[in-house]
Amino acid sequence: MVPLYNNNMVVIETQAQLEHFAWDIMNNMPYIPENIRFLIIIEPEAFNNLVKQIVPPWARPEDEGDRFIYNSQAGVEFGVKKGSNESI
Repeated sequence: MVPLYNNNMVVIETQAQLEHFAWDIMNNMPYIPENIRFLIIIEPEAFNNLVKQIVPPWARPEDEGDRFIYNSQAGVEFGVKKGSNESI
């Protein structure tokens, strides 16, 4: 994973990387409004793996949804969306 402050692109494939990204945001932004949500678009395979790590089986959508909300331990809220198979 590339830290937020070194580059514009961050690779997120695991819950640990998502949490690390949230802490980078908290440490690099002096003020984050309460109503802000960051949208993260990730590759389909990484999205499916992340859903398996984060969302309990009983809470997964029946239609295999393409997005979910993640509240990090750092207090940053993310909208996580499955990207297309095409290059993002």
